[in-house]
Amino acid sequence: MRSFSQILPGSVEAAAYAGLSDIPDLLPKRKKLPLRDRTGQSRRLTGVTPDQGRMFGGLFNKAIARVHEEADKREGKFLRRFDDINDSRTYQQRWDALAELIGPLCARLDLAQLVVGWLDKNGKMHVNRQRKLCEDSGVREWTLSRLLSDLERAGYVRRKFRRIFHKGTKWITRVTLHVRRRFFIDLGLGHELAEAQTRKRVERRTVLGVAQTNQKAAYTKEQAAAKVRKDSHEGAQRAARRAQQQKQQVDKVEYKRAWTGAWVEFVQANPQLGARERSQAFAKQYPHFAIHPDSLP
Repeated sequence: MRSFSQILPGSVEAAAYAGLSDIPDLLPKRKKLPLRDRTGQSRRLTGVTPDQGRMFGGLFNKAIARVHEEADKREGKFLRRFDDINDSRTYQQRWDALAELIGPLCARLDLAQLVVGWLDKNGKMHVNRQRKLCEDSGVREWTLSRLLSDLERAGYVRRKFRRIFHKGTKWITRVTLHVRRRFFIDLGLGHELAEAQTRKRVERRTVLGVAQTNQKAAYTKEQAAAKVRKDSHEGAQRAARRAQQQKQQVDKVEYKRAWTGAWVEFVQANPQLGARERSQAFAKQYPHFAIHPDSLP
């Protein structure tokens, strides 16, 4: 029997010591997601388009060619940091996965920020998910995860994890993939990357300026429409109050006319009653005329 000091926290012995021998029954059972059969799905082996390949002096085409060259020959000319992350040289499977990934990665890379995503015309940034990279490159998800971990250790990429509440039902993790400038520098493309980033940042500022102008115009238009709706609502309320006041005046005049007619008829029918007795008898005979017209608001 081990002593209490030898019982590790979170172990089965610690649970038994605390009286929690039947742990599986105490923990809430999580609902397992159904497995998806992806064996029959066709992979979209896509990469950079011809237009993307010719842009910025063929930056993407050069990067793809040099990654493939290093993956095939392993001469140590490019991406030496990736080849030296372990005590021994990086496995060939990692290089093959990087060669398959480099095309879809460049096709979805925003050079202005070096983020795997794209900027729409409204100035909103859309981030590509890792699963899309797997579908486009043919690399399996676990292989991509290990590859990104190795690239992160080499200082070529950076992953930013965010936990968000998805559609009010569950927490999910979103990963933003940033490619560091060191990746292109170690490919011998640092100068081409600097020129491409300068041009893309100018384009980005233009897109953001247009989007900001459109947002201001839309905001001004919405404010004007809101003022019109508010004025219309206040006008309708004023009209309703006037109509209610007019109705109250009409009802007051009608009440006074009916009360006067009933009072004259009652006085003529009961001339022998005194003033006090006449008021009490009138209120008893006409209970709906209990309020004198002069007392109305």
